[in-house]
Amino acid sequence: MAFRRLVFIFLLFLPFFIFGQTESEKLTLDDCIQLALENNFNLNLAKINHKISKQNYLQSYSSVLPRISLSYSSSKYEQGPSSYLGGEYVGENPFRAKVITGRNYYAEIRAGQTIFDGGRSILNIYKSKYDKMGSSERFLSSRQNIIVTVRQLYMDLLKQKKLLAVKKQAVERSRDQLDRVRSMYEVGSVAQVDVFRSEVNLGADRIALLNQENTERQARQSLNLAIGREPDAPLEIDENVKFEKRVGKLDSLVQKALQNNPDIKAGELSIKSSLYDVRLAKSAFLPNLNAFYSYSRRVPQFKGLYEEFNREYSWAVGLSLSWNVFNGFSDYLNVQKAKLGKRYAEQQLLYDKLNLKSKVTNLYNNLNAINEIIEINKTNLESAREDYRLAQESYRLGSGTLLDLRDAQVKLATAEQILVAAEFDAYITYAELQQALGDLVNY
Repeated sequence: MAFRRLVFIFLLFLPFFIFGQTESEKLTLDDCIQLALENNFNLNLAKINHKISKQNYLQSYSSVLPRISLSYSSSKYEQGPSSYLGGEYVGENPFRAKVITGRNYYAEIRAGQTIFDGGRSILNIYKSKYDKMGSSERFLSSRQNIIVTVRQLYMDLLKQKKLLAVKKQAVERSRDQLDRVRSMYEVGSVAQVDVFRSEVNLGADRIALLNQENTERQARQSLNLAIGREPDAPLEIDENVKFEKRVGKLDSLVQKALQNNPDIKAGELSIKSSLYDVRLAKSAFLPNLNAFYSYSRRVPQFKGLYEEFNREYSWAVGLSLSWNVFNGFSDYLNVQKAKLGKRYAEQQLLYDKLNLKSKVTNLYNNLNAINEIIEINKTNLESAREDYRLAQESYRLGSGTLLDLRDAQVKLATAEQILVAAEFDAYITYAELQQALGDLVNY
């Protein structure tokens, strides 16, 4: 009986244990990226487009392969009495007064092969090949965008959590300071105005804490949405994130970006595809030559379709030549549009390369500046801590004012916030630099 009661209690509380473990489970950065890659709608659309381009490439080979078709028909007919013979009215005729009924069975096989079409079939294969390769690069670009976005949101959430801890610490300092000022006021060491000012300082820090809690909540919602979850779903992330920031010289980084960036590769492939668009448009001025063969049988009985092949048949074999001489300048205009499309692709690639160079340069300079800011703020933070300690001691001894103490406290909180923000901004900037360099395509 006691054993059954224990089993019942265990089963009753088992769901709570399970849910408790699920909610407290922390997601790493890799976990979040994997969830985003599985659930992101834009990436799924890019996957579908890439699969479509693969099918289009395979379909392009159909134009160089023979075409074979089979057809079959069965019909029943009835022919009524006729008063005409050879188109002349003959009146009643015993030989044509009968109702004639019967059946027809017909089967045919046709085969055709394009011999020459101005090179359109071959050109279309090459164009489809470059379209497929370009689609692959655009898919990798979309994948990189998702990875970088998740990294940014993940690091932003960590930053907001760290800043929240800084705000909480500021509130604790203000609360402790208020308690000390009240104690000093009770013994007559300070005026009551210092108590009021300390209460105002505490209130200001509490307001800043509330604002930071809201900012941290919004950062969590953004990350939830990016990984395909409900915005208000519980989310705990691993705070032990480390990056090995390997940055070389600027010139080598620019060259690497121009070689590896998937958007640049897609642009180069787009130019190659547009070149074949021009050639395809020009091929319309050339003639088409096709070969064909057909074999058919028409019999009154079904078994006649597969018996006596030396009777009741017909076949034809030949060549057909067609040449479009004039179609209202449509072919000429198609060539001009294809040339404009090629020129547009070239200008777009040139712009993308210049934009990428500028982006890599800016990210490189920003990352170096942030790293210097981090080192400066580490020194500033130590100085701010010492300044705050001395201000506390001076105020306790009566040689300093509450305003001096508050100023030191604000400077300490500001130094802590700047250092936290700079450290995480360095991670985010480095991720953006990796994206520009194309380092995340195989992540």
